[in-house]
Amino acid sequence: MKTTYPILRLVTAPKRSARVLFDFQHPGDHEHPRTYPDDELTMGEPSLAGDAGAAGRVYGRREPSWGFVIWGDKPGARKVVARLSRELVRPRSWLMYQLDEKTGPTFFRTYATDPGPLSLKQVWNDKARRDVWLVDVRLEADAFGLGELVTHPVKALGNDPATGGVVYELPPILGDAPTPLKLSAIPAVSAGNWGARRLFMSLFSVIPDAVGAGPVLWDASTFGVPAGSGTGAVTADGSWFGPGYREVTFTDPTMISRLSTNAAPTSMPPLRPGRYLAFARVGVTNVDTVVDLQWGDTGKVARFKPPTGVAGFISWVPLGDFSTPRGVDLDVITIDDTAAARTGFLKAARVSGTGNLRVNGLLFVPVDMPGVESVTSLTTRSTNRPTNLQYRHVWDGEVGALWRAATGGVMESIDTIEHGEYPVAVPGERNVLTLLQQTESEDWPFALPEMSDSLTHTTQLTVSYHPWVLYVEGDQ
Repeated sequence: MKTTYPILRLVTAPKRSARVLFDFQHPGDHEHPRTYPDDELTMGEPSLAGDAGAAGRVYGRREPSWGFVIWGDKPGARKVVARLSRELVRPRSWLMYQLDEKTGPTFFRTYATDPGPLSLKQVWNDKARRDVWLVDVRLEADAFGLGELVTHPVKALGNDPATGGVVYELPPILGDAPTPLKLSAIPAVSAGNWGARRLFMSLFSVIPDAVGAGPVLWDASTFGVPAGSGTGAVTADGSWFGPGYREVTFTDPTMISRLSTNAAPTSMPPLRPGRYLAFARVGVTNVDTVVDLQWGDTGKVARFKPPTGVAGFISWVPLGDFSTPRGVDLDVITIDDTAAARTGFLKAARVSGTGNLRVNGLLFVPVDMPGVESVTSLTTRSTNRPTNLQYRHVWDGEVGALWRAATGGVMESIDTIEHGEYPVAVPGERNVLTLLQQTESEDWPFALPEMSDSLTHTTQLTVSYHPWVLYVEGDQ
């Protein structure tokens, strides 16, 4: 059957192949009247609630509407309207709209609608004296429509931040509005199933002109060593990124500066003015050792306690957020400000044990800065015991859920969200994802060596999404 445009259907899902619940375009036959939408067809427009410039403004729902034309006798028209009424009282459905063969479809999530306005009061005769009925249709739908699913090529994301791992700039995002993503990740075989891992991910969207805006890595060699800190020279080791680690011996076990940027080289990547989350990649030389860490004078202390009986354990320790320059008012800084900071220091104290601290470096993930349009960060934790199964994890931003399945297995929901928001990308901006595979620092449900953060682990990462659409091509 030849397709009649515009396509206007109620369907079960936002995809072309979805089951059709009701088609507003029908050519007519001996069992069904001819039907089509009239020229008043519109997808409507959402309202924006809240005062201009206020925080937390949200878009309200839109109201697609049109005149629904039915050619045929009254019994046939009644059957069509009855079928339509049944569909309109469904709790949820999808309205599919496509202008012509050169444009893609847009899908609107619709909700149960009062069928009261549906009636056959308007009728006239055509030249052949056939009855022509006009029914007013009004739907309630979400503010934004969805385009067809977009899936980016699989990205093999390494876990070594010094060689291009951990951070991934996404391909351009389509659509009109900030769009929730679905991230599907499969760890390498050597990484097991990410059991007992605390994963951190952040997605920040920044205007293309914001040069240098992004995660910043400082390895151990870029720091100076304060006098009396007990911090040694850089030691090369394949388990530690870049030049290696610096070892801190706790001659003075109290909370003092162990690494400082005061004597650091000017080649150290600068931090643009803004607010960041700081992470330190560390380990200890003896499993009985517990260490407290603090970045600068934030007053936020993080504890690192390796799992019992696991020697050589390494993890990223979250040190909290901070602003640079200290006390900066981000509302008065513009994208043109080029001021950059290379200042800061890492404090550490040994709480218990006999071992030394090893510091590989720090990673600073942007939270807010000039030019950043959106930042979402999420920490999830998998409490299952590691096995040799390759579990696929799916962070589904559209429905706000985390799913898991063994390769070839059935997907299951797992409630492991600790805090944060699912990743959202912004069209027209640079969208940069940061993924740290292990950020657990002291709360270990199991004690196994494979839980340690390894530079050789890779992640097969697939990003997909439905573009969010504000304006629909061909709308009246």
